[in-house]
Parts: sequence; C-alpha cells; structure tokens
Amino acid sequence: MSPVVLYRWSARTAMPSLFGRLLLVIVALWLAACDARGPAERAQEHDSVTVSTDAVNYMHDWGLGYTLFNQADNQPVGGGILGFLEGPGGKGCCLKLPKKWKPGMQVRVEWQKSDKKMTEETMRIKVLEIPEYDKPGDLYVAFYPGDELEVVVSWVEPGHPEWRGRERELPYEACLSKMPKKVCEKELPKYPPMSHERMVSSIRKSCQPEMLMKSPDPIGYSARCQTWVQECKLEGNVDRKMCELDYVEE
Repeated sequence: MSPVVLYRWSARTAMPSLFGRLLLVIVALWLAACDARGPAERAQEHDSVTVSTDAVNYMHDWGLGYTLFNQADNQPVGGGILGFLEGPGGKGCCLKLPKKWKPGMQVRVEWQKSDKKMTEETMRIKVLEIPEYDKPGDLYVAFYPGDELEVVVSWVEPGHPEWRGRERELPYEACLSKMPKKVCEKELPKYPPMSHERMVSSIRKSCQPEMLMKSPDPIGYSARCQTWVQECKLEGNVDRKMCELDYVEE
C-alpha cells in the first residue's frame, strides 16, 4: 500500500471517539489554566525585557554588602559584597523593565558598610526611583560617599562614553580625579581593582598546588595553568616574572 493511500485511509477513518473528544477538551482547559494571565498581563509581558542588576562602589574608605529588592513585589533582584572602589561586575538576576519607561517604578536597597576592622551593625535602607531611560538596560546601583545612592539603567558600564551615571569613570579613576593617589589607595589591596597585576595575582593563586587539588580535575586544571603562563608572558601586560607560578610577591 502506497503512503498516499495510507494517508487517505487515516484521514477518513481516524475520527476521534467520544472519549478522545473529552480528552481534547480537558487538555485545552488544562493549558488555559497554565496561562491564567489576562490579556493585559500578556501584553505587559510582551512589552518588557528582563535585565540583570549590578552595583559599583565609589567609596575609597568603605566596603559594603547589599541586597536589592523590586519594591513592587518585595522580591530580591540582586545583591553582593563590594570592596573599596570596586565594581561593577557582580551581575544579579533579574528584573523586568518595560521597553518604554514609565514613572513610579522603584527599587529598595538595603546595605551595611564595612572597613578592614569591622562591619557596621546599622542596616541602611533606601527606596529609589528608577530613572527615565531611552531603552532598557541593566540596572546599576552606585554607592557614593555620605550614604548617597544612585540608580542607573544602562546597557554600558562606567567608563564608557554613554554611561549616564553621576560619576563617568570607574571608581578608581573617579577617585584619582578628586583626591591624591595615596588617599585613594590607602585601603586598597596591593594592586588596584581591575588592574592586570591584580588579575594575574588572582590567577596565580588559583594555580597553586593546594588549590589545584581542590578542583574537580587537578591534572586538567594544571595543564590550563601552564598554558596561561605562556599566554601571560606573550601578552606582556605585566612583568614576565609575575607570570611564573612560583613568583613571590614582594
């Protein structure tokens, strides 16, 4: 029997039984229940985008730990720990923003400050309006001296020409534009945040034998570390001696 004949026979004889028709109705009702949103809610879903959250600390003398909430439903949408003059880079998930900005949208920030000696017991809380934007992007919270905060919606980060935050530069550069280098670096680790030296130092530490033994694939990670050593030397962003895994910090 040819496939065409079989198809015609199926089309004429495979009529759904009463049970089959009832089953189809039940499935349709079940699917409708799964999406109980009304037309307005579905339209809102279509007109919004999901963005990440992030933060940046412009304080040279305070680090902090923070949690970010969507004020509309009191749900956490981000958080983390920021060192002195650190960030952005700790992406959180997630927040829905309408493609076209509307007034009245708010987030709540709860944070505690800390220095090298202690963490304050005081929990600071502030509700902030989401500022007007031309197009949605990630939502950033900027922490400034004097417990001043700013929310920025942007598809670029500080330092980019189109960044719209109060401070245009990354935290370390912004600090240097106002204060002596000695003041800006007083609380920083040996190497400034985001510097090549600091990144090399971090990778070098992760490639030490005691760290490799904790990895799920010590042999594989060891081979990657050796490859990294060669690449580090070729890139020339730091003194070649710093690329060696047995380099000792002064």
